[in-house]
Amino acid sequence: MTKLPDYKPYPMYPATTFLVNVVPKLNATGRDLLQNLLKCNPIQCISAEEALQHPYFSDFCPPWALGPLATRLGPGLFKPHLRRGGTVGVPSVLSSSCAGPSQDGMPEPKFLTSFVDFI
Repeated sequence: MTKLPDYKPYPMYPATTFLVNVVPKLNATGRDLLQNLLKCNPIQCISAEEALQHPYFSDFCPPWALGPLATRLGPGLFKPHLRRGGTVGVPSVLSSSCAGPSQDGMPEPKFLTSFVDFI
């Protein structure tokens, strides 16, 4: 390919833009997740399932909000993941703010519309 008449070498540019400059409000855990999602090589990029298990999503809503959510979704539809310490983690779709009491007196969880909305 390099011997073709119209071949022009493409210069390799070093990565100089740091994620902290691009998304300054994102914490270090969020930047780590974003960095793993933005890898160009698909073999090195984390899968969607691995991304949802990332520590960035572990502290979005207090554990007491999981019970009402599981009841509303029904059996088999709600499966919280286990953290490394053996404690139950929070599903990735819950936001960090829970507001408004529900019928059982527990706050209603708000759902994120996208990862970008949180940033």
